[in-house]
Amino acid sequence: MSSASVAFDRIEVRDDAAIVWWHSDTFGGSNSLEKRFGRWWLLSGISDPCISAWDGTISFGKQYPLRAANDGYVVGLQFGANDAPSDAAIESFMTRAPTLAESWVTPGGNGYFFFSGTVQSTRPVRVRAGTAIEIQFPFVLDTSLRYSLTIGGAGFMSIGPIDGTLADNRLHFVLPAFVATPGVDLMGEIDGD
Repeated sequence: MSSASVAFDRIEVRDDAAIVWWHSDTFGGSNSLEKRFGRWWLLSGISDPCISAWDGTISFGKQYPLRAANDGYVVGLQFGANDAPSDAAIESFMTRAPTLAESWVTPGGNGYFFFSGTVQSTRPVRVRAGTAIEIQFPFVLDTSLRYSLTIGGAGFMSIGPIDGTLADNRLHFVLPAFVATPGVDLMGEIDGD
C-alpha cells in the first residue's frame, strides 16, 4: 500500500498518546501511537494483514519475510546460503527498543534497535555473504544520519559496523560471510550517527 493512498479519518491525542483512524481503497483501521524520546511511536495496528509475529526461533534454512517484533518494529531476515543441519536455529530470538540511556536523546547515546538470540546447532554453521536483514521502524528515522549494524557475542567474530540503506523508513543491511558457533549468544545493535 502506498502512503499516498491513505486517508486519515480522525486523530485523537491525549498527552503523549494518540489514536489514528485511517482508510485506503481496500481496507482501513486504527493505530495507537505513543510519544517516546520526542517522536511519535507506532505501537499497534500493523497495516499489512500478511505480516505475522515472531515465534522466537529462526531456522537457518528458512526465509523470514517482514514479521512483527517488540515495540512496534517489523523485522525481515533471509540467510545467505549455508551448511546448517536441518534442525539448526537461532533460539530465543528477541528484539527491543533502546532504553532512554541508549537512545539518541541522551548525550553519548545513539542506539535505535537491538536484537539477540542463541545459536543452537550440532556443529558450527558457515553462512556465505548475502544474509539480508530489514527493519521497519515504528517512528520516523532522521534521513540525515548514517545507520549501522554491529553483531557480536563471546566466541563469535564480530560483524560490522555495516552501513544500512534507508528507504521508506526501512533499514536494509547485507552481511558478509560468517560462522555461527553452537551456544553463542548473539547480540545485534543498530546505531545512528
